[in-house]
Amino acid sequence: NLLELLELRSFDNDLIKSKFKSLQYTHHSIQNELLCLIHDNILSQIVFQIKSAKYFSIMMDESVDISRHEQVSLVIRHADDQFHVYERFIGFQRASSTTGEALFKLLVMWLKQLDLD
Repeated sequence: NLLELLELRSFDNDLIKSKFKSLQYTHHSIQNELLCLIHDNILSQIVFQIKSAKYFSIMMDESVDISRHEQVSLVIRHADDQFHVYERFIGFQRASSTTGEALFKLLVMWLKQLDLD
């Protein structure tokens, strides 16, 4: 699926086109690196949109995953200049504890990583 998606995106993206034609992306480590680069690019675009908004709100939720680890999800909600509201899923983080203080520290660390005030 990743290779087909990259081939599709290569039609309108010169960077992907130049890289896609010269190399074979079959090894899992290369595919994982590509996925990380795509993730970073999408996340930076989302953060740019959030920073462009005057205000934003944060929604955090925690749950236990199948391996019994506490995971916290972060969603940021913001509006653009035309008052269209967007909810952006940022990601999951493993939580060491679900106390209010631990979740607050996790949130502050997450916002610092995203460079959001």
